Formats: sequence, C-alpha cells, structure tokens
Amino acid sequence: MSSPLGMETLRAAKTLGGRKYVFPTSRATGHLLYNGMTQAARRLVRRLKMDRWTPHDLRRTASTHMTAIGIDRHVSDFTPGWHQRS
Repeated sequence: MSSPLGMETLRAAKTLGGRKYVFPTSRATGHLLYNGMTQAARRLVRRLKMDRWTPHDLRRTASTHMTAIGIDRHVSDFTPGWHQRS
C-alpha cells in the first residue's frame, strides 16, 4: 500500500541524496540489507551504552501512541512491519 505523499517523499529523498538508493550504504550492495535497521540499532545501543531496544520496539511504541491519540487500531496496525490480525 502506498500513498501519493509517501511516494513523492521517497522520490525527493532519492533525488536530494543524489544516489541510486533512498537509503544508501557504503557497503558493496549500495543499499541497506533486510536487517540493516536492526544492526544499526544494536551498534547504537552498544556505542551509547543504552538499554537494549529494537526497531520492533519503535513500531510498537508508534502503534501505542497512535491509538492513544484516537487513531483506530485497524489503521495503526498498518504501521510498517506489523502483520494484519485475523
């Protein structure tokens, strides 16, 4: 599912970055791998000596806050990375 604003934002980010990928990396692939965000979070936690957290924690927190401000649960369930409930 995509929105016109979302697609426009991604196109602008790619253009402004001047690279082939919206989320580039200096590694040989040129782009983030499927676990890139999790690996980056782990490095950040170690470097800053923070309590452990994962990108999934951010998705869960976002869903909780969206529900708290009145966004329907079926809408917040479409937060990236969440699976639709049956």
